[in-house]
Amino acid sequence: MAEDLHTASWTELLTGRQEERAALATAPNEREIQAMYRRWGWQHACRTPGGEGETEPWFDLYVIALRGPEASSSR
Repeated sequence: MAEDLHTASWTELLTGRQEERAALATAPNEREIQAMYRRWGWQHACRTPGGEGETEPWFDLYVIALRGPEASSSR
């Protein structure tokens, strides 16, 4: 149930956005969180270095389509 509530929140937050896609970053060691994002349709895009003062030296970036044919199958 909690995951369903979060999925609804993401959908509400992103619905109506004009951008083609959304992106988020997560710590590379957060495997359970990354698995949840993948279940929600987010795709791993790359690993990027964290900036000075960041909490992690590296971050995994995820993207999801908001418009176009891939958006309807992502959510």
